[in-house]
Amino acid sequence: EKDLNNAHKYADLALKSDKFNPASLTNKGNCCFAQQDYDKARYYYEEALNVDAGSIEALHNLILTLMKSNQYQRVKDLLHKYTVIQPTNAQVFCLMAEALQQTNDTEHAKSW
Repeated sequence: EKDLNNAHKYADLALKSDKFNPASLTNKGNCCFAQQDYDKARYYYEEALNVDAGSIEALHNLILTLMKSNQYQRVKDLLHKYTVIQPTNAQVFCLMAEALQQTNDTEHAKSW
């Protein structure tokens, strides 16, 4: 708990210094995710991606956050983007398999 409070404090300081730093935005999102505040986490990950659309960490963590919120259609859309950026990342395919399973999307599952 204390470490998480310190993490929030330092994330806030980093954002105060540069509110457009994608790493700082992602870090703040990670703090929110750790507290299971998925709406705030999503906000910070999306902000990080608005600043740097190629931020793999922000994209990956946004996908995990949306999965926690059962937003699987959006997850599938983002995973398609993720496969373009990292076409050989096995973790992407595992996440897609989970999203397809959660939505009973057997048609798309066959193509993966």
